[in-house]
Amino acid sequence: MRNTPSSSNIEQRLYAIILVFCISLSAIVLIGNSIAGFPLYLNIKWILLIIAAAASLLVYSRKTGSRRGMLFFYLFLIVVFLPYAFLESGGSNNNAMGYSFLLIVSITYLFKGGTRILLIGLLILVFLLLLNVEYFFPGMVMQYSRTSQFIDRMIQVPIQLIAVFLVVLQFSKAYDKTHRELKELSITDKLTQLNNRACLDEDLSAELSRFVRYGTAFSVILTDIDFFKEVNDNFGHQTGDEILKSFAELLKKSIRETDIIGRWGGEEFLIITPNCDFEQGMKIAEKLRAVVEEHIFFKKQQITSSFGVAEVLSSDSADSLLSRTDKALYRAKQKGRNRVEGIQA
Repeated sequence: MRNTPSSSNIEQRLYAIILVFCISLSAIVLIGNSIAGFPLYLNIKWILLIIAAAASLLVYSRKTGSRRGMLFFYLFLIVVFLPYAFLESGGSNNNAMGYSFLLIVSITYLFKGGTRILLIGLLILVFLLLLNVEYFFPGMVMQYSRTSQFIDRMIQVPIQLIAVFLVVLQFSKAYDKTHRELKELSITDKLTQLNNRACLDEDLSAELSRFVRYGTAFSVILTDIDFFKEVNDNFGHQTGDEILKSFAELLKKSIRETDIIGRWGGEEFLIITPNCDFEQGMKIAEKLRAVVEEHIFFKKQQITSSFGVAEVLSSDSADSLLSRTDKALYRAKQKGRNRVEGIQA
């Protein structure tokens, strides 16, 4: 059964991606600094970032304390990485620091409610403290020649812009994926994984529009399981649910690829058969009835089902077509069940 997408799953997935980004981008910066001939002490912050990200990724992979690991990593960025980077990279004179703060602000998406607000507040507080340190204790901020600053910015600014872009891109992808999953869940019956009634309403409306525009005939088949209440009463609702799932799967396997099937409600299932007139609809329904009758569902128990069939008419609305289909099913029930009945007009 499909799992409902949760914000927790999205956050965990993005967290892992961010950790991998931090390791990869830090390695790229280290290589760039090495090529540029910068001294080793300038790379300490990137080495620390790789170690922290790798440790957090290890904790994440073991699925133990991942939430605490996420909080630890974010606090490391705010309390350790940023102050160190600010002081040894020229302070506010280094434009790359602005992009670092922007990147870390975007990561607060991984947290919720009060925790997110507290972390953003802490980030602002650290930034203000660093500005005060720079102003009152300028000797603590390392200064570099214009050439060194130029080379450093040429390396770090593009990399950090790429990092911000990639993080935002992953957030966007996660949102799109979750939107698609939620959309699918909104039109899927949870028990049987078939289309639900809301989706069937849309499908039927689309088929009616196609019929009005092109004159393409179609039929609707409504079926339900005979004496299903007795199944629930005698064997329990859990067994009843298993039968509904088996029944749904059996119908889905037995219809044409172009047919549309869904759970209409309870033990009722609706099938829309495009390019299918009344006689063809009756034949399909009879085929399904026989398949159900011959199938062994549980404990060598067999069940039967009744079917109602109606073909669309030029004067039909969705309600009138469904009403005739429902009357045909009722007629099948009245005539003894385990049979197919249809109403042409």
